[in-house]
Amino acid sequence: VAPRIRGSTDDVNIILGNRKRGSTADASSSMPYVMAFYSNLGARDVTRKYALAFSQALHHRTPDWKWWERITSYVERINRDAMAHDYPPEVRASIEAANATELFEMDTRSAKERVPGTMSEIKNHPLWVVDRFLSRSQIIHPRHPVKGFIAGEAVFPRSCVKELKSTERWKS
Repeated sequence: VAPRIRGSTDDVNIILGNRKRGSTADASSSMPYVMAFYSNLGARDVTRKYALAFSQALHHRTPDWKWWERITSYVERINRDAMAHDYPPEVRASIEAANATELFEMDTRSAKERVPGTMSEIKNHPLWVVDRFLSRSQIIHPRHPVKGFIAGEAVFPRSCVKELKSTERWKS
């Protein structure tokens, strides 16, 4: 069954019994965490696949979301271990091909996310940056590709931001 991007999703509070059945969470709102579970107890973070705007989902995660990275790395390790021991080679190859396709789809979806249209949207954005919001110890290098302009300022991928160090820090 193909998942619907728009519609409604079951809120975890409904599943836990903390909220009435029949109430739903709006799927068009930003979902900070979406997890896919496999029959072998493994799982994967698929937020990039189902969140309408992945950067907004990142923005809505709690400031200390390292716990999420620990959980996802743990369940992904379970999945890898199960793949290594529980499946014959031909089944494993098929599953690995499906996983590669899914990862490619999520990477493509992330790459197609639009550049913000206002300065307030781009401030602290996880994917895009303008010179104005860099700290004194940061620089954009290389200064291409320019992905757009906001109020006359060039927008660059955040991957172009480099950290600068003082002479003393380079020596240490």
